[in-house]
This record gives sequence, C-alpha cells and structure tokens, in this order.
Amino acid sequence: MSSTSHDPVAEIRHPHGSRLVQSTDGPDTARILAALQIHPRASWPQIAEALGMHERTVARRAQDMIDRGLVRVAAVSAGAPGTIIEVETERGAVRMAAKALANRPDVSWLHLTTGRSDLLGEVTVPDVGLAEVVIDELQAIPGARRVRTNPSLDYLRVAKDWDPGVLTQAESVSIAEQNEFVTPAYEVRPDAPALDPVDEKLCAELTRSGRATFVDLSRTTGVSESTVRRRMAKLVAGGHIAIRAVFAPRRVGLPMTVVMRLSVPPRHLTQVSRLVAAESRIRNAMLTTGQFDILIQLDVASRADLRDVLAKHPMMKHIDHVETAVVLRSAKRSRIQFEV
Repeated sequence: MSSTSHDPVAEIRHPHGSRLVQSTDGPDTARILAALQIHPRASWPQIAEALGMHERTVARRAQDMIDRGLVRVAAVSAGAPGTIIEVETERGAVRMAAKALANRPDVSWLHLTTGRSDLLGEVTVPDVGLAEVVIDELQAIPGARRVRTNPSLDYLRVAKDWDPGVLTQAESVSIAEQNEFVTPAYEVRPDAPALDPVDEKLCAELTRSGRATFVDLSRTTGVSESTVRRRMAKLVAGGHIAIRAVFAPRRVGLPMTVVMRLSVPPRHLTQVSRLVAAESRIRNAMLTTGQFDILIQLDVASRADLRDVLAKHPMMKHIDHVETAVVLRSAKRSRIQFEV
C-alpha cells in the first residue's frame, strides 16, 4: 500500500474538521473504503445504495483499489493470546528485522516506529509455547539487538470496531445491517475444537480472498453454496475467523498512526479501560503486562489532532504517564503483510 505520485489529494470532511486524504478518485473513494471497513464482503449495489452513489461508480472505484492492492479483503484468525514485542535493531538492520518478523504467521501486526523501539508488534502464541518463542526464536531475529516482550491480558478494542469518521451514522448503520458475517466481541479461544477438512479449505480460501463468491467457495470446498454460507457463518460467529478490509488509514484522511502506551493507577484502570473501549477512533487497544498498562493504536489526521487527544481526551486525567511513538511504516496489519 505504498503511495504513488499519481494519487491526487482530495479534501474530505470529518467530524473533527477538514482533512486531506490521498485517494485514487477523491472523497467518494474514502467513503467506499469506510463501507468496506464495516462490511468487507458487501456487494457494490449494497454499498451504492447505502451511500447514495451510482452502482457503476462504486464498482469501478472499488475494483480498481482491489486490483491495485490498495485495499485487501481477507479472513484472519483470532489465534492464540497476544504478546507485545519491542525490538531494537542494529544500525541499518531495521528493514531486515521487520521482514523476518513479518514473515512469521503468528505475528498479527508490526510497525516501524519512532521512539525507543525500532519495531513494535504483536505475536500470538499459546502460553504453553511462549517460552520457546521468546527465548529462542525472537532473540534470533536477523538484525535484532534487543527484544522485549510483554504478554497482553485482554483486548479493549479491535480493528472491526474502528470508525474513521467518514460516513454519517445513517450510512454506517445502513451498511452494517446488511452484514450477515459480523464478528462477535474478540475472544481468544485456545481450546476451540479443531476444524474439519471442509472448514480448513474454506478458511484457506477466505484467507486468500475474503471476497470470494459462494460459487467459488463451493467449487473449492466441494460442498453446496448453502452449506458454504452456513459453515462460514458458524466460523465467524464462533470467533474462528473474521473478515477484514485492510487499507492505509491515510486513504480515509488519517495519515498518522501512533502507538500510545499508558501507565494507569490501579484505582483508575477500570474507568480508563471503559473510556478506551468507547473511543471509536482507536483502531485497537489492549491491557498489557510490563511497565505500561494499556497499549493503544490510534489513527489521526495531523500532529495537532494528536496534541488534542493528549491534552483533552477524558482518559488522560486518570493517567500517570503516557509514551507515544509514531508509526513510520507498517510491515503487517491484521496479519496482512506489506512491503517495507
């Protein structure tokens, strides 16, 4: 999802003011992406109706973005419990270490950042295997000089609930009501039963192409379309997979991603957790072990917007210390890899 010199800059309106967004076709492109964020498998007619746009316009712009890799729709698995990883690299070795980590299927997200760590991400590993991964595998990442890890305790927000603020409430509700594959609240299920061969094929195909038609999925799995639909609904409802539309936040007017780590007094932890969970601008957040209690990924339009969050957000009056790092580049988001 690297930017290209051919993308014009178009102004779009957010609840918190005007924003500049790089888009292939202007502000309507951002609205289509926001619709896919809510309902990744929505048909072009469904999106057109919800947004009041012409069906051919939606189809042309959306398909162009998919063909160019500017948005990727895929099934992702909840996997095992998460552990935050921070990596300091040798001089000149950041990209090498980032590629090595991003290649790991158990790494769910990974950013190149400013601040004390060159790389910040999450690895999902069952507790029974955590020691081997931390002691042996992560310490051997090429180019890594120091690796720190802190297991997470709970998820306060996940990507499916992120709202970039592009659509009206009515538009968001309209597109959400058409989504029959809504992922429930995030819950890691390490004791979930193993999938049968048909479900494994279905998950594999949806991981490759989250917008694969029921006809294609039926052909791949060897079962009927109605069976595919029923099994897919069960996989999503059971938390085995979630369908995600992944794209650069700058394409919806939010070019700056920051990672905030909060130190919260124990007496305020429940209150701050609720404030974080209710903040739709936060892409994801989790309770963690270690020096900080909460880790947040937040997309903002500018440094001024970040300043306002730090100065004015209600959660800040209950926080002892906050450490903020700016994401320079993402090597992985929602288990989807990008060039670094």
